[in-house]
Amino acid sequence: MNLRRHKVSESTPTTRRRRSSSLLTSDELLLNIPIDLVIEIFSRLPLKSIARCRCVSNRWASVLRRPDFTELFFAKSLTRPKLLFACRKQDKKEVVFFSTPQPQNLGEDASLLLASSNDDHVSFSFESVGDICISVNGYFCISDEGMKSSSEVVLVICNPSTGQSFTLPKLETRKGAEMRRFLGYDPVEKQYKLLSVTILDDDNSVVDHQVLTLGTGNMTWRLVECDL
Repeated sequence: MNLRRHKVSESTPTTRRRRSSSLLTSDELLLNIPIDLVIEIFSRLPLKSIARCRCVSNRWASVLRRPDFTELFFAKSLTRPKLLFACRKQDKKEVVFFSTPQPQNLGEDASLLLASSNDDHVSFSFESVGDICISVNGYFCISDEGMKSSSEVVLVICNPSTGQSFTLPKLETRKGAEMRRFLGYDPVEKQYKLLSVTILDDDNSVVDHQVLTLGTGNMTWRLVECDL
């Protein structure tokens, strides 16, 4: 009887070691699959699942930030378009985003669209919400009026699909001037860029144009000449 107990105690650790050695970590699993197949699999996931997968490990995040994956994912997203609503709360402390599949009938009641998107929303907090730029590929540029000074304005890039946001380098302004901003995507360089136009209120003349390229290591505003 004692001998049987002895055999069991000897075999149990061996069994556990064999089981643990056969299990692969998430990174090892990724390495065992061809990268083209990995990208194809990830491209079929909804964007919220992509955001969760980025948090698994640095290796997963690096794959999901590859330019070829981004291009493939956006190409497939065009086949399943969605409507995205940005709502600024009355106290200007928060912007809430709602998304819903684009209806086949564009004349469909807007209240029904908002009702169907009620479970799919994300919000961002601000000191005081200012201008909201038109969305580009799901990204928004929002000014925080509560954090700006007489000579600087604070801009925030928001991605409602992932719930991520980051503050841009402060933009110098002129006293008594109006600032207009335009977010865009350069398909040649495959970069997002933000254009800021300074306009004098007195005669509505354009003073200067400043451009910020997003995603670069050292983001700085630069003056550009424009004949428009």
